[in-house]
Amino acid sequence: HTSQALLLLGAYALGLAAPFAVLTLLGDAAFFRRPAFLRCLPWLQRLAGVLMVLLGVLLWLDRLNWLAELASF
Repeated sequence: HTSQALLLLGAYALGLAAPFAVLTLLGDAAFFRRPAFLRCLPWLQRLAGVLMVLLGVLLWLDRLNWLAELASF
């Protein structure tokens, strides 16, 4: 169970850190005002919302370990 807990904790930490890492790598704040980015923003927001809902449902159904099973090649 320890390895499963570490895998879930690692996935959580990676998911939490990934958006900040992307923003850091992209750097320039002017990038976020570009029309191409602004056109994609609603889709990114929808994707993030769907992922949050799916994680919430998995948590509610006590099936969050499904992610660990999925990741354990």
